[in-house]
Amino acid sequence: MHCGETVSCTSSREQTSPEVRLRPLPDALLRTARSLCERWPKAGEVARFVGDQWFSLALVFVLAAAGYAMDEHKAEVAPFLIDWESQALNVLTWADPRVRRADHVTVVEIDDATYRARKQGDRTDRHLLAALVRDAVTANAAVVALDIDLVRDPEDDTVRARANADLLDAIRTAARREPAIPVILAVALKADDGGGWSEVANIFADSALPVVDAAPDLPARAPVGFVNSPLDQRQLPLVFDAKPLSGGSPQPIWSLGLRTADAYDSALDIAPTASDTAPTRAAIADGEFVYGTFLPQSAFLHVSANDLLNGAPQARAALNHRVVLIGGVRHDAEGRWVDLHDTPLGSMPGVYIHANRIEAILDERIKLPVPWWVPWVVDIALGLAMVIVSARARTPADQLGLVALFAAPFVIAYVAFVNLQCSIDFALPLFVLMLHLVLEKYREFGHRKETVKAADAA
Repeated sequence: MHCGETVSCTSSREQTSPEVRLRPLPDALLRTARSLCERWPKAGEVARFVGDQWFSLALVFVLAAAGYAMDEHKAEVAPFLIDWESQALNVLTWADPRVRRADHVTVVEIDDATYRARKQGDRTDRHLLAALVRDAVTANAAVVALDIDLVRDPEDDTVRARANADLLDAIRTAARREPAIPVILAVALKADDGGGWSEVANIFADSALPVVDAAPDLPARAPVGFVNSPLDQRQLPLVFDAKPLSGGSPQPIWSLGLRTADAYDSALDIAPTASDTAPTRAAIADGEFVYGTFLPQSAFLHVSANDLLNGAPQARAALNHRVVLIGGVRHDAEGRWVDLHDTPLGSMPGVYIHANRIEAILDERIKLPVPWWVPWVVDIALGLAMVIVSARARTPADQLGLVALFAAPFVIAYVAFVNLQCSIDFALPLFVLMLHLVLEKYREFGHRKETVKAADAA
């Protein structure tokens, strides 16, 4: 009901038209209408504003709802959003005043020449891996991790049996050393028919491997970590529930990154360990993947596997008291990169993705996802503010206020990322709304221009 229309604060009790005589309104309704007009004199103005801006106001809620509905499946239905958000992550990382360095991880690269000289069929030679583990232990590494496919196949019981036994001996020897040097192995997870995940059999049973310690109330288990990556490469997996090889209900399995980082802290008596920090515990408790910032491949200390095998002093010195991550950086028979993945910094071999994850955990550069409702509330609040300010913007000060609102999402994202150590995504709904409001302003400007022209012509 608008003041000054059907019922106004000064209207008569009965209004007529040439054709129809309206029935008198009840006294109680009239008193209520007059009371509303007296208490909220701008009620009519608000109603007219809603009527004029109904499309923009409705668009705010539609876009916010669409953004929320799409969030869980955007990697499948709108992969371009992941690319945009990855670039936004790069900008936030660049703007973060904190210095980021790869101070913990040295990558041992199994390159083309090393792999082809020492491969067993289509697999990396396990004798080669055993030799690299022994050399890393001799070089006084803190932890050794293998980003190598060790999924079991029939040839592991025949052709590769002796090579596998050699690798297992190297792992056990490292664990018996004083101080012990853990060797972390990669495991794979596969989707099962029930919609869950299951662990894939490795060449070694967990019972054959030395056990590594965990935080006091987290289960200790064999030194293995899953290497599956989420579709959104900004995400850093910590723990995932999957059915163990023994069957039964799903159990938490640590990622290669978390298992390696935790073993490094334990080896150097750093407290709390990676699994025991407040952000990590919160993410594990909520079953959430966190977000990690990326370093370029060139930022990591790396050595050639051949140089390490040949006893090069510089190669051995690069391993001292560090996480030694062994992985392939090579091409296949047709000249294509093997295990190459997209990241926020472009394509990168898988071993460097794991190196980034380990560094992010150890350097406490992980960002927790915010609760689901936070982006939704921010979208609606900023969206409504943009519509209101845009509709009323007439003076230069008003225009500056609108520009400030357009910049607000980026400011909020920066403060959350740098100061609150969390990641928030709400760019697309607000970006679409901004585009709509800009087009509305452009149309309004054109209409005013035409009105002035018509007035001048008259």
